[in-house]
Amino acid sequence: MSDQGIEEEQGILIIDDDPEIGRTLSDILNLEGYHPIVALTGKEGIAKVKNEDISLALIDLKLPDMPGIDVLKEIKKISPKIEIIILTGYASLESAIDAINLGVFSYIQKPYDAKELIMSIKRALEKRKIETLYDEKEIFQSLIERLPLGVSIIDKNNCYKYINPKFIEMFGYTLKDIPTGKEWFKKAYPDLEYRKEVISTWINDLKNAKHGEARPRTFTVKCKDGSKKVIYFRPVTIGEGYQFVTYEDITERKKAEEEYMKQLKSLIKIGNEMRMNLELEKLLQNICETITKNLGWRQVILSLRDYEKGTSQPFAVAGYDEKKAQEILSSPPVPIEATKRFLRDEFKISESYYIDHTHWEEMKKYPGELVITPAKNSKPDGWNEKDVLLIPIQSSEKILGFISPDNPVDGERPTLRKIQALEIFANQAAIAIENARLYAELRDERNRIEFYIDLMGHDINNLNQGVIGYLELLLLMHDFPDKFTRYVKIALDQVQRSANLIRNVKKLSALQKDKVELKTIDVYPHFKQAVENVRRSFPSKDIKINSNIVKEKYFVRANELLVDVFSNLLNNAVKYDKHDTVEIDVEIGENEKYWRIEFRDRGPGIRDAQKELIFKRHERLDRSIHGSGVGLTLVDRILKSYNGKIWVDDRVKGDMTQGSNFIVLLPRETKEI
Repeated sequence: MSDQGIEEEQGILIIDDDPEIGRTLSDILNLEGYHPIVALTGKEGIAKVKNEDISLALIDLKLPDMPGIDVLKEIKKISPKIEIIILTGYASLESAIDAINLGVFSYIQKPYDAKELIMSIKRALEKRKIETLYDEKEIFQSLIERLPLGVSIIDKNNCYKYINPKFIEMFGYTLKDIPTGKEWFKKAYPDLEYRKEVISTWINDLKNAKHGEARPRTFTVKCKDGSKKVIYFRPVTIGEGYQFVTYEDITERKKAEEEYMKQLKSLIKIGNEMRMNLELEKLLQNICETITKNLGWRQVILSLRDYEKGTSQPFAVAGYDEKKAQEILSSPPVPIEATKRFLRDEFKISESYYIDHTHWEEMKKYPGELVITPAKNSKPDGWNEKDVLLIPIQSSEKILGFISPDNPVDGERPTLRKIQALEIFANQAAIAIENARLYAELRDERNRIEFYIDLMGHDINNLNQGVIGYLELLLLMHDFPDKFTRYVKIALDQVQRSANLIRNVKKLSALQKDKVELKTIDVYPHFKQAVENVRRSFPSKDIKINSNIVKEKYFVRANELLVDVFSNLLNNAVKYDKHDTVEIDVEIGENEKYWRIEFRDRGPGIRDAQKELIFKRHERLDRSIHGSGVGLTLVDRILKSYNGKIWVDDRVKGDMTQGSNFIVLLPRETKEI
């Protein structure tokens, strides 16, 4: 074996329709320590590039299914860094020029000389290696210079060889100030006993750590300007005894720890209320009082929207005297449209809206009452009595209302972290409010009480209990806040599933109980809304939805529940797809008297035996298939109310592992004039 075999085996793709040539080339490449991969057609070769690690491709120009030049173009589209050698018995000047223009490394005519071919392969791979190293070096340099963390590189003699701009910004020290570790320890830890502790920890970690293993530690550092910062260190031993160290300033994080603990207790409290307090009026009052007692605000107003009437109105307050509270609660409803002027991107922070006092002239045009409370502990750049903060109480479908806290205890403008804590609380409140509203409706539906008690007593209580468990676990954690984020996300996901279950059951009940009113509607805006819903439901996922649905072309006899149909199908496609990028194809076309809409995903697929059962809530036994609640049952019922249909096939016929294809038929309508 040549010295090439010392390195990790490199994949070399052979695309030639002659099996004998493929075998011969494979034997030669195996002897040289490469990993040969053979394809007999152009399409097979392209598929290999998509699915395997290829460094170089040997391509015959004359292939049975497509020209070699076209294969070359496709490969370069998929992976531009793959080196190409043309190996053909049909050489021509035109094909050689085309190949060179497309970035081919070498053009060799059959019959080839094996030594010449191997030399050409080695030169091509060396070129690829050099280009890759250069790219990686440039990227690494750029990343370190722009890294939001401090970075230092220390050699085996304990001399500082590099510090990035963030390190200098963080501590004030330059390489001239700290040429060696001795100067660093002396300046950063002036207290002798503390310095000994830090040095001892550093040395012990260095002795016990393996090559490439991080040794995270937290120490308090004195900066050049005399200030002290709590720093999270992550030293790693790299080549030739060098130390690569990152520095993160967590001073503010530590200071905020007590505040976060209070906020977590508040979240647990609202979680318990959500599970136990189903009286809407008491629940709203409890939400307001929790904010004033635990989240650092002196006053708060909670308003809810009534979408049937198109209005918004205060329903609960806390922190005001009795007279003022009654005045606020008795104020007349305000049109929802009038509130939208404040819900603009320029005011948006995270998911909330902060309108400071500089926009007061515009705010005065608001038709409802603007409550002004004299700010206590106000600071020049702090909270102003005319500032407004609106925290949306957001369900997965719409804004239920707003929490408007006022007069912060610390007198400061709200930080992003403080706003996000209120948003977490508001999300819990949204679920609790929906639960309470549903409960009020369920009390009047005596004829359906057994069905709903089963749902409330089993599925929903189990999901809500998950929230309580995870949040209580957080209170016992000390390595704040990394795990805080993970567990809260888990808990919120559990409760969101609970809310979705309640909402879908409510819609199922309405479909069964009431006569459905239909009208001619455009498919496009309802599909667009569903796409927005799924992106909001999965903010951390990379979602790519390919669709040919356009505005004012496809009309059906339906209602606003069409959004639920599309949302459920898209949500399931995203939820069960484990790829880094979730890709969904949505295609509409004619099918006799129907519009045929196909939702093709790339998830785990559905077995044939389950394809009919997934639309039947009580007959579905396999919980791993699409949808574990009543979502697909709701979709089926809605479409039946439209005289439509739904079924599911494999995306790739006969191969369920390639994903599913949900097919929806909706009766076609013409646009109403």
